[in-house]
Amino acid sequence: MVERGSKQDGTIDAELTERVARLRRFFDVEEIVNKQIEITDIITYYNRSSLGYSLIHSRDGAVHMSLSRNGKYDPEGHQVQVELVSQEIADSRATRILELGCGRGYNLARLAKNWPNAEFVGIDLSPKNVDATRKEVIGLLNVHARKANFESLPIPDGSFDLIFSVESLCHACSTGRALAEANRVTTTGGRLVVVDAWRSGKVTGATAEEKAAVSLTEKSMAVSSTMSADDWSVLCEKLRWHFLSRHDLSSAVMPNLERFERLADRLLDKPLLVRIAGLVFPRDLMNNVIAGYLMAQSVRQGFHSYGLVVLEKGG
Repeated sequence: MVERGSKQDGTIDAELTERVARLRRFFDVEEIVNKQIEITDIITYYNRSSLGYSLIHSRDGAVHMSLSRNGKYDPEGHQVQVELVSQEIADSRATRILELGCGRGYNLARLAKNWPNAEFVGIDLSPKNVDATRKEVIGLLNVHARKANFESLPIPDGSFDLIFSVESLCHACSTGRALAEANRVTTTGGRLVVVDAWRSGKVTGATAEEKAAVSLTEKSMAVSSTMSADDWSVLCEKLRWHFLSRHDLSSAVMPNLERFERLADRLLDKPLLVRIAGLVFPRDLMNNVIAGYLMAQSVRQGFHSYGLVVLEKGG
């Protein structure tokens, strides 16, 4: 059995900054790190990465990570986030539910089937994703999808009992605006369920090279900059979101991250193939190689974590 942080030959995995040095052979690291992520970049990233998501990530249409129940990668593990949200729907008895960043409709289709008496709405920035969601939920009369930005929701105040986001709020250009809008359209006592990645406080004391590596990990996936868990918590409290529960799922997501890490490592061992792929495939799709190579190591070194947070709107 190979221990986490080691390779098949017994050598210890390189530090995050050493991995970045390897990536520089094929990618303009500084350009990616210094790029200011805009809404159009997020839309472009998902549109151009769709082939990779379908072939490597999930053939069932999920655009979030698989979670493991037994320490091994589970191709069906994308269902775990659905189960986590479903539990919150049951606990809160929510009947009006909104998903922020619905992707291709994987979550909505499964939740709408499980809760036929509830009304579901999904929004996404990408028209392509919205079209895919509408196809995914054909025949389900209790779910609708529309194009919208969760930082400026075209939705009346207090419209939903529960809002959830799976690996979407990290893309917010302004986390404050996104959380404030979610608060506005939620009923008093309603819930916000977030499954996502956060930076740790360790990043504050990191070297300049380590901070650049953390930023590269994020921006290669069109994430401007994830907030630290502590700063995110303070912001939530200011916006009248009260914490009901927090769960660290970093160990559950690691088998998926390590799968991506192995795939990226094998590709990077074939320089000619990487360069040919760089000429054939869109840059946004190729940037997923960067994310795949760095994410697991960033979590190992404690710069990022992955978890579930459940909040309640105060009065």
